[in-house]
Amino acid sequence: MADPFTAVNPVMQYQLDHIQDTRVSSLYAAAAVCLPAAYITVFLRVLSRRLGDIRLGSDDWCIMFALVRTPSTLPVHEHSQADRENGLS
Repeated sequence: MADPFTAVNPVMQYQLDHIQDTRVSSLYAAAAVCLPAAYITVFLRVLSRRLGDIRLGSDDWCIMFALVRTPSTLPVHEHSQADRENGLS
């Protein structure tokens, strides 16, 4: 029986073999599609409230606050010089 402390898990080996793989472009693409869709949706919601003479409720204000905060949570792909030297960029 192999020693569990020295045996390499196949999943871990796959991750080690693909350590340079990145999904940053996929994250940017998802943000580029979803963020404008969210802005359009919230704009249409507020517009429909205004056209229907319905005042904005607390849920509307929470949605707008969350939408304003969303871009600050998007991934930023920037590596330090130490990461580049270690081959992690």
